[in-house]
Parts: sequence; C-alpha cells; structure tokens
Amino acid sequence: MRLEQVEIYEDDQDFAVMRHPGRHNPGSLIPGRTLYALYIAARELMPAVDGPLAVDFSRKLDALRDDLGERLFEYEEVLRLTRRQPISIAETEIYSDATNAAVMRHPDHAEPGSLLQGDTLSSLYHRTCDIARDLNAGEMEEVRLELEGIQQAFGVRVRIYLEALAAVGRTVPFPAPDG
Repeated sequence: MRLEQVEIYEDDQDFAVMRHPGRHNPGSLIPGRTLYALYIAARELMPAVDGPLAVDFSRKLDALRDDLGERLFEYEEVLRLTRRQPISIAETEIYSDATNAAVMRHPDHAEPGSLLQGDTLSSLYHRTCDIARDLNAGEMEEVRLELEGIQQAFGVRVRIYLEALAAVGRTVPFPAPDG
C-alpha cells in the first residue's frame, strides 16, 4: 500500500469518482461490499441458464442491470457536471495498480474499493442489456456466454481486491467467495 495524490470528482460513499494516478480518465470507485454483491449476483444467475429458468431470473437480471446502469449514469453525470475537472485532490491509499481493477481507498471512506474505468462500466451494463435481449429472443447460448463474461469480470476484480488487502493484512469487508 502506498499513498498518492488522487483527483476526486465525486466523493459519495456509494458513487465515488476518482482518477488513478496512472490512468488518463477517472473511474467509478465501487465499494468492496458492492463489488462482492455484484459478483454474487452474476454468479447466482449462471445455474438458471443451464437448467430451467428460475422464476426470479429476470428480476435478478434486472436488478444487476439497474445497479450497473445507475452507476454508469452517475459516473457520466459527474463527469458532465464537473466538466471533467476534479473537485479536490487528496492523498489516497492505493493497494493495487492492476489494469482496470485498481484497488484504492477514498480518504473519507472506511473501506477500499475497486476502480472501474468508464468504458468497462459501460461494457458491463450493455452486456446485461444484451442478456435481456437474448433471453427474450430465446438465445440461451448467448445468454450463458454473456453471463460467464460478466461473472468473470467481477470475479477477477474480487480476486484482485482480496489479494491486495491480504498483502497488507487488511480485513476484507465481505465473506471470502467459495467458488
């Protein structure tokens, strides 16, 4: 872990927008607990694709899509309102510089989060939209492929998050994934 000056565009607990010193554009800082919840949500959708669709599959998919859509909207709105100018610059804990999965702690937040760049956030959101479209068209193989991609994207970020916090002996704010 190291401390660096980081540009902050929004400091909300759930929707912080920051720029990692090694990146050109800001990203959305997803709290660790939320990152884990998104990973679990994507993982729980997978069994329904290979068997009979659960009654609540569409509801769970909508919840995942809505969460990602809200984050994407907030991210884009913050950048529009700030005209891509930071509202502050603050010393921030950086735990990992992993490409498109940096682990950082906003100075006013209790726990670190995972920084998702805007293009990745947009891609994940649009993939959930594609899943809904493919589901309505009965394209189950496409649904499964997209879900696997989303699950993998969140799984990699959760793994990086766990490794980064373990490297400095920091407690993880969620139970360790079992799969």
